[in-house]
Amino acid sequence: MRDVKKILERRSQNFSQRKIAEALKVSRDTVRKVSKAADENSICWSMIQNQNEMEVQKLLFVKETKLNLIIKQPDYQYIHKELLRPGTNNRLLWEEYTDYSALIDHAF
Repeated sequence: MRDVKKILERRSQNFSQRKIAEALKVSRDTVRKVSKAADENSICWSMIQNQNEMEVQKLLFVKETKLNLIIKQPDYQYIHKELLRPGTNNRLLWEEYTDYSALIDHAF
């Protein structure tokens, strides 16, 4: 999310959510989400005006920043090499992958 500080600054100047969205070229849902988070965490413009954008986002969206997913990327070199073999196609590789994933999931 971008412009969180600018949204809160304009909110402190009593701009409407519609005017803030138009001025900053963001959706009204974004403005609503930031406003709601600020209200829930009792954060106002004077508290955050000297902080950078990332610090403000962490203050507002504490629950969302704690979520840190690690997504393992496929081994593209292996996939490419396997696809060069005769009789191998994407579906066959997918079935192999899902079978392997199922074994890994049951191991834990």
